[in-house]
Amino acid sequence: MAVPTFISASAIGNSTAGSFSITVPISPAHQADDILLVISWYRASATVLTPTGYTEAATALRGTTRYYTHWKRATSGAEADPLFDYTGTDDGFGLMCVYRGVRTTGNPYDVLGAFASGTAEPATLTEITTLVANALVVALIGGEDNTGTGMTMTATNPAAFTEHYAESPTGTDGAVALGEAERVTAGATGNISAAFGATVVGWGGWVLSLVAPTSVLNFQTLSVVELSVVALAGLLQYFRTLSAVEVSVASLSRVVNYFRTLSVVEVSVIALSALSTYLRTLAVVEISVTSLTTAKIFVKTLATTAISVASLSTQKIFGVVMSVVETSIVTLNRSVTFFKTLATIELSVVTLFTKGISLTLKNAANALVINTLVKWGIFEYGSGTPSDANWMSQSNKGTDTTTSGGVLQVPYSGTTAKGGTVYVAVIQPDTSPTQSMVWTDTIK
Repeated sequence: MAVPTFISASAIGNSTAGSFSITVPISPAHQADDILLVISWYRASATVLTPTGYTEAATALRGTTRYYTHWKRATSGAEADPLFDYTGTDDGFGLMCVYRGVRTTGNPYDVLGAFASGTAEPATLTEITTLVANALVVALIGGEDNTGTGMTMTATNPAAFTEHYAESPTGTDGAVALGEAERVTAGATGNISAAFGATVVGWGGWVLSLVAPTSVLNFQTLSVVELSVVALAGLLQYFRTLSAVEVSVASLSRVVNYFRTLSVVEVSVIALSALSTYLRTLAVVEISVTSLTTAKIFVKTLATTAISVASLSTQKIFGVVMSVVETSIVTLNRSVTFFKTLATIELSVVTLFTKGISLTLKNAANALVINTLVKWGIFEYGSGTPSDANWMSQSNKGTDTTTSGGVLQVPYSGTTAKGGTVYVAVIQPDTSPTQSMVWTDTIK
C-alpha cells in the first residue's frame, strides 16, 4: 500500500479579535481529494464555529485553553480559506498542512489518539498503535507562547519526524506545529517527544495516522495510448489490456497482483521483482485467470522463448513448455508459482491442486462428455471390502465442467497417497442428470 505524503504547510493564522482565516497553501498547489488538516488553539476556553466544509475531529481543554483539530477533503484545487470564528476576543492560533494519497471516503485517519497536555519541555504526546502498514503518523501540537526556537519530534517507531512549525507574537504569543513520519509496519509508535527548544507556558495536542486508499481492483482497457500508473501504486490488483503500447511498470512495485494482456510487445519485468502475482499473455493465446485470483503465481505466454528454471529451485510449482531460447528470470526469484506456455498452447489452471483425479469422461454411447457441468464425488477404497471402516467414506465432492477434450480434473484431499486407488462417482449433466457412473481410479 502506498504511503500518504505531505504536500505543503500554511502560514500561521492568528487573531485577538474573535476570528482568523488560514490561507490554504498554493505552492505546491493542492488538488481534489487532498486532506487539509488543521491544529488550532484559543485562550479563555473559546468555542469555535466549525469552518464551512470542515469536520471537527477532536477538541479538548488544558486549563482554560481550548485546542481543536479539524480536517477537510478538498473537492478541487481551489479551496477557500477556512474562517475560524470563536467566542471572545482573546488569542487564537492555527496551522494547516496538506496531505495527498489519503483514502478518499470517510475519516482520513484510522487512529486518533488521546489528547495530551502539560507544561514540561519537551512535550510528550500520547502514543498510538497503527492498524495498517505504511501509515503516515502525524503529530499536531500547540504551544501557548512563542519562546520556543522551533520543533523537533521523535518517537520509538517512527524514530524521527519532518516538522512544520510557526509562531506569532499576536496577543500574548503562541506557536503551532505539525510533524509526520511513515510507520512501515503496523504497531505502536511509542510516545512522541515534541521539543520546542524552550518552555512555552503550556501545550496540548494529538497524534493520528493517515492511511492510503484501500481499493482492491482496478479494471482498465487501453488501445493505443500509454497510461501513467503513478496513481495506482496503492492498489492491490491492477488489470490492464493493451494492444500495441508498452507501459512502464516502475511505479507498480507496491502492487500485489498485476495482470496484463499484450498483442505485439513484451514488457520488461525487472521492476516487478516485488510482485506476488504477474499474469501476462501474448499474441493469440489468452489464459483464463478466474480461479487464479488468490494464487501467488506468474503466468506468461511466449512465442519462441522459454525460460531457464535455475533460479526457481525453491518454487512450489513450475509449469513450462520450452522451444528454442532460454531466458534468465533472476528478477522473478520471489515468485511462488511460475506457469508458462508457448504460441498456441492454452494453459489449464485446474491442475493447481497438490493431489487429484484426472480422467476422460465418456457417456453410455462412448462419446466424449465435453464442456459439461457434472456432479462428482471421491470415496475411499480402503482394502476394497465393505468390512473396511474406510471403505466408501467420502473425501471430496463438487461440481466442475469438463474440458473441450472431455477431461475432468478435480482435487483430492484425503489420506490416500499418489498412485493409490479411490472410487470416483460422476453424475451428468448437473441439471436434470441422465447418467451416473462409479468406478475406481488412481490418485495423481
